[in-house]
Amino acid sequence: MIIHSFLTWCFEEGYLQKNIGRGLRQVKKIKEEIPERDIEESDLRLAIEFHKENPKVQSLLLILATSGMRLNEVIIPRWGDLYYDRHRKRHYLITRTKADKIRHVHIKDYALDVLKEYRKRVGLGIGLNSGDDSPFYPNRLGKRYNLTSLSTYLSEQMAAAGLTTVHGNRVTPHFMRHYFAQTSYANGAPLDWISETVGHSSTKITKENYLSRQLKKERDVSDYVDLN
Repeated sequence: MIIHSFLTWCFEEGYLQKNIGRGLRQVKKIKEEIPERDIEESDLRLAIEFHKENPKVQSLLLILATSGMRLNEVIIPRWGDLYYDRHRKRHYLITRTKADKIRHVHIKDYALDVLKEYRKRVGLGIGLNSGDDSPFYPNRLGKRYNLTSLSTYLSEQMAAAGLTTVHGNRVTPHFMRHYFAQTSYANGAPLDWISETVGHSSTKITKENYLSRQLKKERDVSDYVDLN
């Protein structure tokens, strides 16, 4: 199960072009053994504040947590793929999902402002320009990031800020995607909207892999039994 899960994770994060884990015989997963990935909003805010002098890290945390993007979906786009929707008065980033589907991702203005500060520091433009081929999120040399390098770097920076799950376990960049889905649901977003936004092929994936604990607690019937 560990190897299958690892290969599936590699595919989801973009390290593999094909999900070769599907060819392995799966052992039935015990839900209680699946690591929890819940992060408190207050802890995330503290981590973001911790990196207030480091726009490189702060911008990435803000973008991942408020968009539900995979890390690879941040690396792929050019700066020229960012545009402003005048009707909705929002900035959107055109990127590709792991299934090579086009996705238009809402980038919050406050996250974009921090990213612009980082881009200025590495000598890149910050104005909207469809012809700008520089990476949307560049490395310190202004070049496109390697996924493994960025994942390792951000994991280290989250650890440095003391960010953990609610039970004190280490976090990785992918946990931001879980935070996005869980927080959206907690704030009233419909399940199918969440699934569509994060690019899942079905709501079943969202329910089982991202919201299973929340849904179980929601359906807990203990409120119907009271001896007080």
